[in-house]
Amino acid sequence: MVAGGGSQGVGDLPNAYEHYIVKFCAKEDQKSSGVVEYIYSLMAREAGLNIPDTQLIELDNNNRFFAIKRFDRIANNKLHCHTLAGLIHSDFRVPEVTYDHLFRVTMALTHDQRAVEDAFRQMLFNIMTYNRDDHAKNFSFIMDAKGKWSLSPAYDLVFSSGINGWHTLSIGAGHQINPEIKDVYKIAENFNIHKKTVDKMLSRIKQAMSQWSVLAKQYGIEANLVSRIEKQLKIVDITP
Repeated sequence: MVAGGGSQGVGDLPNAYEHYIVKFCAKEDQKSSGVVEYIYSLMAREAGLNIPDTQLIELDNNNRFFAIKRFDRIANNKLHCHTLAGLIHSDFRVPEVTYDHLFRVTMALTHDQRAVEDAFRQMLFNIMTYNRDDHAKNFSFIMDAKGKWSLSPAYDLVFSSGINGWHTLSIGAGHQINPEIKDVYKIAENFNIHKKTVDKMLSRIKQAMSQWSVLAKQYGIEANLVSRIEKQLKIVDITP
């Protein structure tokens, strides 16, 4: 069962309940914004990203809200988590961090090339799905009881134009508007990710994204929003 565990998730939950974050719409959000994020979570999972369980909560008044399981809780025990912004003392509101920073921190903390590739896959997903709200608080790390760090599951994956259409984390040599495949390949080379691996990631992400229109119509998203997102997804397609 789903429960928030208190406004900040600090309270203990009874048996059979789990900690989730439930998102409510801001005044400027479209009514279906939670549904869009839910569909993005389905596509992200299909694309191979590590993402927590997600649910769509539907109420009798036709309001629908996105819920995602907290990865910083095991039962009522809190895990130690730190965002990228906190670790490197960066103001997440300022576009001063690059994906290179993310990958370097990931390797330095985890000493695991697979974790770097997971972070790289999330960058590709953000590019391909027009998620430009990819600031430094939207990437986190978890430390276990033995002091071992791991990259957290992905979160806050949603269609977003960011600030002036920029990716908040720049890609490659300062590319924040429309990064190209050559920029992606160069970053991959710098972090020992083979070109064939990149192509496989992109292919799987594109296949997952192909479900957008079907899922959007299935969940009753407004036609104008469906077509707007579909059009943008075609523009940011960097698959070779």
